[in-house]
Amino acid sequence: MLRKGDYATALIGKWHLGMNTGFHPLDQGFDYWFGTKGSNDWDGPHPIIYDAFKNAPESAWKTPLYKDRERLGICPQSQFTKRYTQETVRLIKHHKDRPFFIYLAHNMPHVPVFASDAFKGKSRNGVYGDVLMELDWSIGEIIDALKETGIDKKTLVVFMSDNGPWTMFQEFGGVASPLKGEKGTGWEGGDRVPCIFYWPDKISPSVNADLIINTDLYATLASFAGVKVQEGEAIDSHDISNLLLSGANSSRKKHIYFHHQPMAWRNGDYKIHFKTSDRIRNPETGVMERKVVQDPPLLFDISSDMRESKNIASDYPDIVQRLTGEFNNAIEALNNGGIYD
Repeated sequence: MLRKGDYATALIGKWHLGMNTGFHPLDQGFDYWFGTKGSNDWDGPHPIIYDAFKNAPESAWKTPLYKDRERLGICPQSQFTKRYTQETVRLIKHHKDRPFFIYLAHNMPHVPVFASDAFKGKSRNGVYGDVLMELDWSIGEIIDALKETGIDKKTLVVFMSDNGPWTMFQEFGGVASPLKGEKGTGWEGGDRVPCIFYWPDKISPSVNADLIINTDLYATLASFAGVKVQEGEAIDSHDISNLLLSGANSSRKKHIYFHHQPMAWRNGDYKIHFKTSDRIRNPETGVMERKVVQDPPLLFDISSDMRESKNIASDYPDIVQRLTGEFNNAIEALNNGGIYD
């Protein structure tokens, strides 16, 4: 989409969407790729359990690094953040005189977590804290590069996560508090994450809790780049440019929560759970765990109870009935290749 606007495009970091013909980053709009084909825990001890992250040495993970279609060799886990940052800064300086789009998908802090020597043991929160310090340094280096090249005021920087922390791995997985749940669950701790939009003189400093989803970046970036979203493209994307520029309300009100299967539904302030889980798998054995069917379903008012601690389903049977119908209609629409309204 951005190529249509004459943007140079690059992916730095994790891909995780397939490497076969048609699925490779270079087949999906990127001019350049420097990173890994998937998660950094793929090429190491199995099963994926807490003990491996606690006791296995860094050398136990042999994750290969790729440049375009070339396999460069194994990259030590502790070097990912540093190498991705250096490559991103290089691209910023190289493309400073033309429009560019860089998608930087850091491997850290996905387990296993390792920091480079410059940050090892520097935090008060163990190796996970060290890794976050290095990520903070990474963002600083990128912002500095934009300022040094004089393009910071015409560059939009978006910082976000794809999911909540993996708390089942204890000191290697972060904390979702005060939210309930973790990565892979339908609770707010599963995918309610911070998102920062930084664009000096364009986006005024503020805090906003309106509902947006990462897929909304597509239509929003198209709007900013002046590129038309074609019919049938990004049917699940909302343009939130007015929210960012003028503080307008998000047009998104509904969202369906998935982890391999539909689990929950939100419309406005109300969220209803039909299936729940507290974690994806047993961290000691690696065995996948079943989701719990909630019958009757659980209902929460997210605006006043983001911890999802007070089930109000029995107080609002009419809302439960309405949201159940919306949930079922959404599943039917998605199964038929459409989109829910």
